[in-house]
Amino acid sequence: MEKLMDLMPKLFFVCHKALENKYESLDLTHQQAKILYSIYYHKNAIQKKLCDTTFIEPPTLSRNIDALVQKGLAQRSVDPQSRRSFNIELTPGGETAVKKIIDIIDSVEKDLLSYISPREKDSLINIINKIVKGGMND
Repeated sequence: MEKLMDLMPKLFFVCHKALENKYESLDLTHQQAKILYSIYYHKNAIQKKLCDTTFIEPPTLSRNIDALVQKGLAQRSVDPQSRRSFNIELTPGGETAVKKIIDIIDSVEKDLLSYISPREKDSLINIINKIVKGGMND
C-alpha cells in the first residue's frame, strides 16, 4: 500500500494539471486564478493575507498581482490603517473571471471525484480536513 506522502504529490499533480489546462482558456496561470479566488473570498485582502491563504511567496505574489492589475482583473489601493500595506480588490472583470474559475473548480472536482461514491467523497473530505487542521495546530 502506498504511503500518504507518496500519494499527495500525485494528487496535487492531477488536480493542478486539470485546473491549469482549463485556466489557460481564461488567459490565467494557476497562481493567478488562485489569487483571484482568494481575493473573492477575503474581501479587501491585503497582500500579506493573500500570501498566507495562497501559500505564494511575497515576490511571486506581487508579480502575479501586477499581471492581474495589467489585465484589468484586480486593483490595489493603500490600506488606510497602514500606509505600507495594499488592499487588493477585484474589478468587475475580476468578479466575472472568479465566477468562471469557480465553475472550472466545480467541474474539475466533479470529474476527479466521479471515481468514488458520494459517501467516499464525504469521508475523503472529512479525513483531509482532520489532517489539515491537526497539522496546522502543530
